[in-house]
Amino acid sequence: MSMIDEIYGGTVGTQMASNKPVFELIHVNDIRPNKLNFFHIYDEEVQALANEIERENVNNGRVYYQEDSDGKHYTLIGGETRYRALLLLYNEGRHDGMFPMYIVRKPESEVEELSMIMGDNHQRYLSEEDKRVIIQNYEKVYEHYKQKDKELDRQIKSAENPLQAELLEEKRCIQKGTSKRDWIATKTNFINRDGTNISGRQVQKYLTGEFSGKEQKKEPAKKPKEKATSESTNAIKEVLKAVKQHLVDVTDAGINITEKKLTITYANIYDLDRILGALKDDEELNHITSSFIRAERSK
Repeated sequence: MSMIDEIYGGTVGTQMASNKPVFELIHVNDIRPNKLNFFHIYDEEVQALANEIERENVNNGRVYYQEDSDGKHYTLIGGETRYRALLLLYNEGRHDGMFPMYIVRKPESEVEELSMIMGDNHQRYLSEEDKRVIIQNYEKVYEHYKQKDKELDRQIKSAENPLQAELLEEKRCIQKGTSKRDWIATKTNFINRDGTNISGRQVQKYLTGEFSGKEQKKEPAKKPKEKATSESTNAIKEVLKAVKQHLVDVTDAGINITEKKLTITYANIYDLDRILGALKDDEELNHITSSFIRAERSK
């Protein structure tokens, strides 16, 4: 049986198909670093870890199976500092180069692979800039999962019975009613100095640049009073346009909105239940209107 057969067709393949990682010893020369890993690797940390590995051996990392033109068979998900330290030891003749690894299934997309890399680096020290980049990357992951959920919603719309709709609902990537910033806060699992978990509000500040020192956009100068009425009308239209787009993105339903009326079109009772669930506790929608109202009151 060939190596690829052993991975995907034999016992290893059976375990991986059931989403159970396989533990194997893999030579460091058969592993490639991951091009998506954005974390900086410091030479002094590699050297210090190499010395520690020589004394106490090496902890496991994570890879997925991928043949490529470089002749290597595995791509690293987590443990690049350990990988470099072990490679250093092997090249200096101080280690046999065998790396204990969990082999996981290859991610379906680069976005999901990026999510796995970030999840595998939650224990490392993170600067404010690291946190900002991680949060921005999780925003990409969130948008990717939302698109997958929209496709799922279309399948739920066509469900023939409640059981089928319920089984489809179990495949949802993001729980209905979870705002983007709260979902990101949960995924990062960042801890504040007082021991509390990072909040969705803090995540929002990272996204807008407040925590990273990113220059904020200047507030537009107030218009002359004689133009206030027409500007207010245009502003309301823009807000309603934003609300409509957000509702379409969240519910994948037919939406029509005017200054005094909101219409939502749904296919059946199951579709209505799906839409109501998606709208429950939707903080992003409230943020659109409340921000506009606060701005109007401050004029």
